Amino acid sequence: MSFLKVSGLNYTFDNKSMNVLTDINFSIEKAEIISLIGESGAGKSTLAKLLSNHLEKQSGQVEIGTEKICYIPQELTLSDSKTVFENIAQNFKSCDENEIHVRVREQIEVFGLQYKDHKYPSELSTGQKQRVELAKALVNHPEFVVLDEPFGHLDRSLRMSLRNLLFEIFKKSSTTAIFITHNLEDAYSTSDQIILLGLSRLQQMSTPSHLYNRPVNSYVAKFTGTINLIASNVHNFEAGLIHVSNPFGNFKVEGEESLHGKKFVHMAFRPESVKIGQGQQKLKVLSQTYYGEYYVIEGIFENHKILVKSFSEITDKYINFEIIENLCFALSV
Repeated sequence: MSFLKVSGLNYTFDNKSMNVLTDINFSIEKAEIISLIGESGAGKSTLAKLLSNHLEKQSGQVEIGTEKICYIPQELTLSDSKTVFENIAQNFKSCDENEIHVRVREQIEVFGLQYKDHKYPSELSTGQKQRVELAKALVNHPEFVVLDEPFGHLDRSLRMSLRNLLFEIFKKSSTTAIFITHNLEDAYSTSDQIILLGLSRLQQMSTPSHLYNRPVNSYVAKFTGTINLIASNVHNFEAGLIHVSNPFGNFKVEGEESLHGKKFVHMAFRPESVKIGQGQQKLKVLSQTYYGEYYVIEGIFENHKILVKSFSEITDKYINFEIIENLCFALSV
């Protein structure tokens, strides 16, 4: 039996408005880390609050295999009049002073807050405040944690450090967690699975690799990373592959069964799915953007623009290229 099962969940803020969430169905297992992504207004926070009992369900079912649930909001909830120790202890469900001391000291050690226990929030850095917030939330050792963009206001280096620490804690304690984020890097690097909400529905739930390399539709493909979409003619279907042609050539690509019978599809491929310096076709370089670890080249071939990833700056006006067939896939037009 799944640790968390959501069935037919719907939610709207008033009877006349469109649903924020429509027929949401998914399940997760014990100790899984799930990232929840989507555009602003997609319903991520609403879903988080429904799962953590901070909103009352209107229809549908949410079954959770524990009552030890913790919701960590985006905004800090620290009391300015309490010390670090007192903030962490304030929600601890025990009256035994010795147990309180042991459990709070444990969290102080885990989150690197030594020598800060008698300080007040106004005396702490932003990162230290976030550590106190997390320590306060986890002092009761919850089995299911819902985090609503807890690192959104931190810089990249601090966010990565705190993120890695937190998910290491979850893995060691077999804690199940749903983590709302706008940051795709966080979602790809920390998750067992990713849920993408969009247009009030669950668009796709899958592993990070599958979500990136095999999105189920154009909406998912565009949201999860830079993508090239080339209108293509469909010729036939054979051995699970779709035979397509477009100005770049003839290709055999994977595609959902729902595409069978279509006359036109998009052939989709990521910028890194193009080999530079190979092949007979020449791409005219229009521009290139530097991202630190790589360049993204915008080029044109027979009036069709594509984006290509390169690990070095391109100095030539034209470059040979080849699209790697087995990294392409078909999507509905």
